[in-house]
Amino acid sequence: AQVGKPEPRWSWRDHALPVSDLAVSLGGVNANIVSVSKDQTCKVFSLVSGQLLLSIAFPVPLSAVVLDITGDNLYVGAEDGSVHGLSLRSPPRTVSVSSEVMEPTVLRGHKGCVTQLSLSLDGQ
Repeated sequence: AQVGKPEPRWSWRDHALPVSDLAVSLGGVNANIVSVSKDQTCKVFSLVSGQLLLSIAFPVPLSAVVLDITGDNLYVGAEDGSVHGLSLRSPPRTVSVSSEVMEPTVLRGHKGCVTQLSLSLDGQ
């Protein structure tokens, strides 16, 4: 690497279509990074190893993602206006799963694409 031009530690190319959003959990070196894409997948990577930990396939293109403060709960916004809540506390034993296997809570009510999600620190 040249001086002033650092090389990236990781470069992921696991999505087939553009990435719509990213979220990073707390945890320092034990943190995870989550990406969602128009290819209808949500992917969880280890920030320390760069390894793909989980790939979740959804029935709709994804547009937004947020993790709660513990990193145990994941919320994904979709282009059809739905928001899917998933627990990561007991992940499946396989790396690639469909969202139905993880039994998401699905919130509906928006007429358009969910463009951003956020959670408060106190859970309110």
